[in-house]
Formats: sequence, C-alpha cells, structure tokens
Amino acid sequence: MKKLKIANKIFDIVFFIFLGLCLIVAIIPFVLRVHLYTIASNSMEPKMSVGDLVVTKKVELEDLKKQDIIAYRRDDIVVTHRIIGINEKNNTLITKGDNNVYADSGEIIESQVLGKVILNIPFIGYIYSFIRIYSLWICIFILVFGCVLNYLNTKANKKNEVKKWKKKKSGK
Repeated sequence: MKKLKIANKIFDIVFFIFLGLCLIVAIIPFVLRVHLYTIASNSMEPKMSVGDLVVTKKVELEDLKKQDIIAYRRDDIVVTHRIIGINEKNNTLITKGDNNVYADSGEIIESQVLGKVILNIPFIGYIYSFIRIYSLWICIFILVFGCVLNYLNTKANKKNEVKKWKKKKSGK
C-alpha cells in the first residue's frame, strides 16, 4: 500500500510537470503572438547552438535592418540566420549564418520571413522539440499509467474495506 502511495505521488508530479510544459508550448506562443523554433545546425555559432530555442515575432520587412537575426522558410525547413544586406530595389534580404563562410544562396523575399528573433534560450529547444514530437505518445503513456494506478488503488481500497467489514462483523 505504501509503494502504491509513492507511485501515485510520482505520477502526480510527472503528470503536472508534463501538463505545465504542454501548456507552455501551446499557450504562451499563442498569447504572446510569437513562434518557437529549435536551432538544428551550428551555422549561427557561437551566438546560437544546436538545441537552442529561438523565439520570433512577426515584423514587417521594412522594420528589419542589417545585423537582425531572422527565421525564414527555405523549401520545407526553417533557417535562422543574420541579415547581412538589404536589397531595397527588389525588397529582398541577404542572409548568412555567423559560422558560415558564404552568404546564403538566393535572396529572401517577404513571404519567406517567419519573424525576427527576439530571444534565444540555450538548450531548451531539445525539450521543446521532444514535447512537440512525442506529446501524443507521452499523453497515451500517462493515460494508461494513470488507469493502471487507478485500478490498483481501487483494488487496494476494496481489499481494505473487506478487511474492515470482516473485522467489524467478527466483533473485533
């Protein structure tokens, strides 16, 4: 019975930590109107490393300037690089990773820009990516584990009630 109580406490702690992290991942970006991305390469080192979480805010192209760091979409991947030039004639941006030798191929048009980086949080991108990728499986695991714990609690409580009833019936 004591082991069951400890298991229940551990389950409660894990459940509420996971719930809190899911809420942060889902609600904070929506409320603050920001987007979160995980750095996946070393192209921005030493400023940003693999596994860092970057927070971006949507801005107008004319509000961006040289040296700003932006997230933009190239094909199906999100790239986070520094603006090294602005082509005002074409209304495009020239970007480069701080750790790269050459500028990115092709200029960035406004529709590719996802936002300006406003915050970089080291290592948290690993946790963010894990939650986004595996949240469904974690929820299923927590649900199944919670059901098993509930079943064991119910079974233990019934056993105790039967013992109490037998004790009471025998007059002890």
